[in-house]
Amino acid sequence: MLDTNVYWRLLTNQWGLSMCPISSMNVEAISSLNLKGRGGKEQMLHDILTRHSGWKRDSHILYDYSNDLLGCLVECKKQQDLQWIDPSKYHSITDEQKDIVFLFLVINKSGTVDIAFTVRVGDFIGRIWTNEHIKDAWEYIQKYPKDQIKSSVKVRSFYKNNQDIITTVYKRV
Repeated sequence: MLDTNVYWRLLTNQWGLSMCPISSMNVEAISSLNLKGRGGKEQMLHDILTRHSGWKRDSHILYDYSNDLLGCLVECKKQQDLQWIDPSKYHSITDEQKDIVFLFLVINKSGTVDIAFTVRVGDFIGRIWTNEHIKDAWEYIQKYPKDQIKSSVKVRSFYKNNQDIITTVYKRV
């Protein structure tokens, strides 16, 4: 059941400019998703996001979905809590790339979505890493390209402690 105080609003950046809407149809479908288990879950999310509003799946290093009509790019992350993210990907990103939106789907042990929230990539990386950390990760990857660099983020804590930069799309009550 959806909380009536859940936000069917436009996602906005720090200047109040619209970045991209997540439709109420998409939020309703996301709220009923069950992402428990392995495999096939990407397709379920894909079906929801591409069903409405011109979204399409992309294979880009920084985002999963785009909407040409809205001029919006979205990177999806789904996890119970601990999310692993590669800081080297964000070395030398442009101001436009900082406006890419992370859509976090925080699931519970039964696999249903407890919280769906968004945050601009630029705001997220500014809270998680220093510029030096990102630069060091990038330099390491340049030296050892077959290695992976990942940093852990406790998504539930990030959500709780960064309300000033996130937009709650859905929260189970």
